[in-house]
Amino acid sequence: MEFDFDSFLDRGNMGSAKWSRRTAEEKAAGIVPLSVADMEFRSPPCVVAALEAAARHGGFGYTDPDGPYFEAVAGWMRGRHGWNAQNEWIVPLGGVVPGMSVAVRAFTEPGDRVLIQSPGYGPFRMAVEMNGREAACSPLALGEDGLYRMDFKGLANQAADPAVKMMFLCSPHNPVGRIWSREELAALAGICRECGVLIVSDEIHFDLEISGKHTVFAHAAPEMADQCVILTSPSKTFNVAGLQQANAIIPDGALRERFRNRLAADGYSNVPYFGYHATIAAYREGGPWLDALIRYVRENFVFLDQWLRDHLPAVRLLPAQGTYLAWTDWRGLGMNGAELIRFTRGGAMLILGEGTMFGQGGEGFMRFNLALPRAELERALDRLLKAARAR
Repeated sequence: MEFDFDSFLDRGNMGSAKWSRRTAEEKAAGIVPLSVADMEFRSPPCVVAALEAAARHGGFGYTDPDGPYFEAVAGWMRGRHGWNAQNEWIVPLGGVVPGMSVAVRAFTEPGDRVLIQSPGYGPFRMAVEMNGREAACSPLALGEDGLYRMDFKGLANQAADPAVKMMFLCSPHNPVGRIWSREELAALAGICRECGVLIVSDEIHFDLEISGKHTVFAHAAPEMADQCVILTSPSKTFNVAGLQQANAIIPDGALRERFRNRLAADGYSNVPYFGYHATIAAYREGGPWLDALIRYVRENFVFLDQWLRDHLPAVRLLPAQGTYLAWTDWRGLGMNGAELIRFTRGGAMLILGEGTMFGQGGEGFMRFNLALPRAELERALDRLLKAARAR
């Protein structure tokens, strides 16, 4: 099947979060943001058709997940990831980020410590600290080959602290794009198993395999079935983040009950009407579109890598494994954080994910969202080249 990833999708007047945050000058210039992690592509035709049919029906009342919904989610896990998740393990919720806070409140107490890794997605720390817990940070190590690796010795030392009750794993890791190997996941599981640390694994980017094969944490470490929560969503995969639909997949019944009770206490019930229909359509029929998307985005990574080598070799694209987010190292330009932001956003009018947003180890780095038509990527890089020459 042929899918169109080259057409420009103007989201300027559609309430898009990242488009509305542009300055007046950026809006006038037609700048496409390369920051927030949603796509500049239309969602799959099967999803659009399902939503059109649901809209024509006209009844937008309270919606409960049911057999078709649970089977669609579990079927995707089996077919795409080889993980035999059961229908009853699935707890729908209104987003992976809300699920992080639910997990913090369900499984820890005020004053407890939660392990996070850095550089890392900002809401991990927010979910910990805004709920009155303490974040224990384990920095990732950047190797000469450009790949980040976990500090297992440091993790073991921190996990041994009796105050550490939980760890947030990001798999694939945002922003550095690592797909953790089965061996790495097993090693992490061994540490957390021994120390009694619950793992909450954010796997929202799990379908976006640029290089390598993602392994669901619970599949890599089945011995952790009673000590893990897997957070997933069709949002990144199929560009439906605005529908606010996600799932916590929790094999252990006792953990699942605690999570459900916390959700209920927070006032969550039912699921979004359109999120329900989009999830079923995406997981039943969206595979061919996803395969085509990955091919297209992979080519964007190749294009960006070659462009930097040819025109701005002081900036390095780190090896891409998972997500459509490119993690780039700008330290070779010799700028501090403020200078780099002035150069990229002020000079080149590039709206990127600033590395400092991701905590320790992020300064001097920038995150590109490459889920956009290549012509728009070329336009952005043309502005970067002009700014570099002017500098």
